[in-house]
Amino acid sequence: MSKTKSFRAKVNKEKQTLSFYDRQAFLDFIQTIPGEIDITVTEVSSRTHWQNRYYHGVVIKTLMQDETFGGYTKQEVHDTLKLVFNVKSTAKLSIEEFTEYIDKIMRWAAEEHQIMIPDANDEF
Repeated sequence: MSKTKSFRAKVNKEKQTLSFYDRQAFLDFIQTIPGEIDITVTEVSSRTHWQNRYYHGVVIKTLMQDETFGGYTKQEVHDTLKLVFNVKSTAKLSIEEFTEYIDKIMRWAAEEHQIMIPDANDEF
């Protein structure tokens, strides 16, 4: 029986490299395979790991640190944002839609609450 497992990676076109989100898990898995492997590459059309990490680790966290959202859990802030921006599920957003969603949140936070969310380029 052949082993199959999927791993996500980010392509850097300029350097022609892959950055695995969980490199160690990838390395551990291929150590269990004694022979050749077949690699299939599939473009990701839904939000990326990096977007999700930035959203939860920077956007949500920054909002939680402000008194406006003081006492809110991460899930409560997330649910509030979905209500404010009329989004049923962020998990189903494309890369472009998720980028637009985050941009709207950043503008809204700055204009309505004077909360400055660090730009993704500053954080990652």
